[in-house]
Amino acid sequence: MLICCIFIACMAWNYRLKGGQLFKFKWIFLMPILTVIIYFIMECGLYASRVLNYALVIMLGNGAVYMSLALLVLSLFIVCFIFVSRTAD
Repeated sequence: MLICCIFIACMAWNYRLKGGQLFKFKWIFLMPILTVIIYFIMECGLYASRVLNYALVIMLGNGAVYMSLALLVLSLFIVCFIFVSRTAD
């Protein structure tokens, strides 16, 4: 969940408000569409992670827990690096 929140914060950084702006009118049209798109992306991601966990259990047995933990930590580091590398301009 933390990884998803950091990734969404990275994406939101691209659409932040500038100094004098109060509202972006394209948000009115994008929010309903993006909500549905993000829902399907999240469901596909959860499905892919379940399939990956099943494959790891079949291939590694008890070592699947450690491999899953390593993959989650690696993805957390990658997403954090992407978030920190955003510029402030």
